[in-house]
Amino acid sequence: MRDGHITLGLPSLTRMMCEDSLMDAEKALTKLFNGTARYAVDGDTLTLTSQNGTEVRAVASR
Repeated sequence: MRDGHITLGLPSLTRMMCEDSLMDAEKALTKLFNGTARYAVDGDTLTLTSQNGTEVRAVASR
């Protein structure tokens, strides 16, 4: 991690099929694991943006 960038490794995935919305989320996440991604933290929200522009946001629960 440096200068708003983070290098991610390949994820471990199962071969189980899920509901379409969950599969779409998994596909978006796996696109991030293809090199370096930008990250930004705004309050309780983490945003990861891949080199191809795929963006994923995670919000911390309280």
